[in-house]
Amino acid sequence: MKNTIDVKCPFCGSGDLYVEQPTDGGETYDVMCRSCGGSGPPRFTQDLAIAAFRLRDGVVTEKDVLTKKFPSQRLAELAYDAYGRTTDFKNYQGLPMPSFNDLPDKIQEAWCNAVMAVKSEVSKKKQVIFETGIGA
Repeated sequence: MKNTIDVKCPFCGSGDLYVEQPTDGGETYDVMCRSCGGSGPPRFTQDLAIAAFRLRDGVVTEKDVLTKKFPSQRLAELAYDAYGRTTDFKNYQGLPMPSFNDLPDKIQEAWCNAVMAVKSEVSKKKQVIFETGIGA
């Protein structure tokens, strides 16, 4: 199934994009451009594929991430996906990683808390830079 999305292609500028859903046992979703064939990056969920493509396109900005416009759950999903890409989607025991939504609530909460801690530190650093000019 192909779902049209409202984002511009970072490669050709076309707005003719869609999400390619997994078929034939595939596990990842890809944002695809009908005009130039640009795609990716592949992700485990449609929402993550769109979010990753928007980050590439510059639609989601650093300011969005540091404000309430980009909720901690979404950041946790992106962080979890980045962890998976780094480890070939294997957990610390070498076993296949479940999707973020299949994690127990406590583990999802831990990922959310981890990204909130990082978000807080980045916000503090930006405030110090703004107030003092040091570190800019």
